[in-house]
Amino acid sequence: MFNLSFAQSSASDIELYVEKNRNYESTFKGNANFKLVLKNTSAKTTTYHLSTTKYLKPCSNEINKTSVLNKKSDKKNSKNNIDLNSFLLNSNKTVLSKHSKEKGGKNKVVLNGGQSYKFNVSVIAPEGTPYNRWGCIEVKATEDTSELNTASTILSVFVPDPTEF
Repeated sequence: MFNLSFAQSSASDIELYVEKNRNYESTFKGNANFKLVLKNTSAKTTTYHLSTTKYLKPCSNEINKTSVLNKKSDKKNSKNNIDLNSFLLNSNKTVLSKHSKEKGGKNKVVLNGGQSYKFNVSVIAPEGTPYNRWGCIEVKATEDTSELNTASTILSVFVPDPTEF
């Protein structure tokens, strides 16, 4: 069963989640788009670094496998996490950064206490990506002053075979 991977810092100052808990998507229209919300639950103004990386553990979406995963694909295909390209986009769809772990100026967000920030993650399967497979992206928000104060969520993306539509 696929569970929303929602992590809060030990100090509970950060919330990071996908709107409407839609952590799974298919690339059958070219890319998968996710709407995320970062919330500063503390009373202080805080700077966060947003990043995306390939999730290193096997992944899939067990809850909605029948609605997204073609029945011809077997379970072993859902356990191999394929490589995907991801982009952080602000709410106006302007690119903040490409699939990166490195800290940079464009993907920093400053939030006042109690303030939320909505952003998007767009995921694209590069040419040559195997079909009928899952890939997962970990999205993280890390407080600039403390690497320990981090929230993350996992996005599951299915790459279907376009000839089967």
